[in-house]
Amino acid sequence: MYCYTGGPTTNVACLDRLTGTTVWTSKAMAQNAAFCSPIIITLPERKLFVTISKDNLFALDANNGELLWNVKDDSVKMDAEYCNTPVYAKGYLYSVPGYDQGNGTLKLKLSPDGKSIQEVWHNNKMRNDMGGFVVVNDKVYTTSKDKKLRCANAQTGAVVDSLKNISGSVIYADNKLFCYTDNGNMTLIDLSGTQMVVTGKFPIKQGTKEHIAHPMIHNGILYIRHGKAMLAYQIS
Repeated sequence: MYCYTGGPTTNVACLDRLTGTTVWTSKAMAQNAAFCSPIIITLPERKLFVTISKDNLFALDANNGELLWNVKDDSVKMDAEYCNTPVYAKGYLYSVPGYDQGNGTLKLKLSPDGKSIQEVWHNNKMRNDMGGFVVVNDKVYTTSKDKKLRCANAQTGAVVDSLKNISGSVIYADNKLFCYTDNGNMTLIDLSGTQMVVTGKFPIKQGTKEHIAHPMIHNGILYIRHGKAMLAYQIS
């Protein structure tokens, strides 16, 4: 079990999940932890623990906590506010920062041994606050602060399609995007054609306060949390 607590010394800790014994600790970047879930990338030579600190995207060797590489990306307004988990796909790592700082959406090439990384492209027009993003069929989809859902070509980083008046969290299933918008609607977007097409939407009525949670899909059920309410919808 990996615990990302942040701080100047014991920044990340690995524990035996059965006994609670500490396997290793790492100073990592010695920065506060961001509001972002880490990922584990399994390569032939090693496993990587990849996440984002206050100012950096970084990777540790998951076996011993060694810091392997980091990429500067100072894209948060407030301390530790970064909210988007990186995505790994086909040897590449994607990162979408929030707000109006940082490098914009990044595509990075991970070396086969996981010990280094190289920038492929960045697009500073693709940013969002905390809505997450998906990489599907060689395209990157994310909502932006200017209330647009944008689609970028994953090979070049160029924006190839967009929809207005959509801002919030996105998730993918069955050749569709499900976008939980910050005005409280679940918007369905079809990706089967050459352009994104809105095919329907329904309001999330239960719960209170902001619509900011990331939805989840499991076994054909779409789960959404709104405040203290948890809702489940059959989608397939």
